[in-house]
Amino acid sequence: MDQAFYGLRQMPFDAVADGSFQVGTAGRLSALDAIADQVRRRTGVITLEGWPGAGKTELLRAYERAADPDRVRVGWITRPDFDRAALFVMLGDMLAGPFAPPPPAQDLKRLLTERAAAGQATVLLVDDTEALSDSALQALGSIADLAGQDDSLVSIVLVVRPPFVALFSRPAAAALDRRASVRIRLPLLTPVEARGLIEHRLRQAGADDPAKLLTPEAIEAIVIEAGGIPRRLLSLGDRVLQAGAARRRLPIDYVTAEAAIRGGAPAVAAPVRVRPPISIEPRRAAVLSTGLLTRAARGASRIAIPTMLLIVAVGVGYWLWALSDDTAPPPAPTVAAASPSPSASPVQTAAAPTPPVPSPPQTAAAPVPAEVNLLFIPARRGDTLRTLYRAAYRAPRYRPPFDQLLAANPDLTADRALTAGELVALPGPLLDR
Repeated sequence: MDQAFYGLRQMPFDAVADGSFQVGTAGRLSALDAIADQVRRRTGVITLEGWPGAGKTELLRAYERAADPDRVRVGWITRPDFDRAALFVMLGDMLAGPFAPPPPAQDLKRLLTERAAAGQATVLLVDDTEALSDSALQALGSIADLAGQDDSLVSIVLVVRPPFVALFSRPAAAALDRRASVRIRLPLLTPVEARGLIEHRLRQAGADDPAKLLTPEAIEAIVIEAGGIPRRLLSLGDRVLQAGAARRRLPIDYVTAEAAIRGGAPAVAAPVRVRPPISIEPRRAAVLSTGLLTRAARGASRIAIPTMLLIVAVGVGYWLWALSDDTAPPPAPTVAAASPSPSASPVQTAAAPTPPVPSPPQTAAAPVPAEVNLLFIPARRGDTLRTLYRAAYRAPRYRPPFDQLLAANPDLTADRALTAGELVALPGPLLDR
């Protein structure tokens, strides 16, 4: 699927690709030339040191492909456990051919000597040397000691990880340690070499222009994260291509590459929706909540309208009451003016109006009598006439005498506790001005 999306013949970052996908970096070419030179010099034990994923195995395969089969016989050892007899059988197959019977062990040294005298080399490539058993290390040491003090008859290339001294610290590798005279280190890729490897792989896979598949920023993100290790570089490049195909990005930008590198396996992009999906349960909850809010609003309106009307009525009444203090009060049919006689009651109830009583002449000491307005209010539990007098008449200018309050309430005393709802007559005016 990814090849069809990018228009490639094959996946460019395959770790087991053929030799055409390899790029000759300076460090790789130097290590390859060093191995070939040491084999020509008939060096006994050669150690190839490199970090995991640095391309040590690919380098040995490149040497095998480049070696002349008429002059160099190359054998691979991939089994971690073997002994001396099994190793001699493998060498016999290399020297006699796959269809000829292997030579006996006593004739093996003679065949190797004849090949060395004719300028032909025999090479054993040992991958992942740290995993070899003690018997395998001892068998390799016995092959390295066949020539004695002379030049070696077999060149053994040991692939090790740093530090290589960990291998030779094992007692079973003592013979190999004596013959190990050359150490070849495979360096990591530089940023320029890493970018060149990515572009070379893309071109070999069928991309005319690598920039149409990966932007320079995306390539730089892969190079930085790989840290110069080729295997990791190829793995990250393949991951980024999969993420770009899943998200339909061409070319792949830095954001897509960085997300694929940090997030591991690429996630398939969700299709774009015109509107969010509708869920039955949330919609039902929304309907219920809307209904509750509607009913609550209706109940509040039923309470608020009468409350507002009551507030307006009280305000109008209060305003009219205040206005009555500034204008002449209308004649009251049931409430009469106070009698000037001290023996008469201040409040008289009459069915018909009585003739006015002539007032005494005005003097400086006697105030002008005025009509008295009475307001009946319900008392609270525990109130007294004295507390109501202080609460009702706050302004001294319009405060009537306390005796007038007592005269308006003949059945009450000044300090008797009133019951709840008991009516009290308050002579006016009552407004503060």
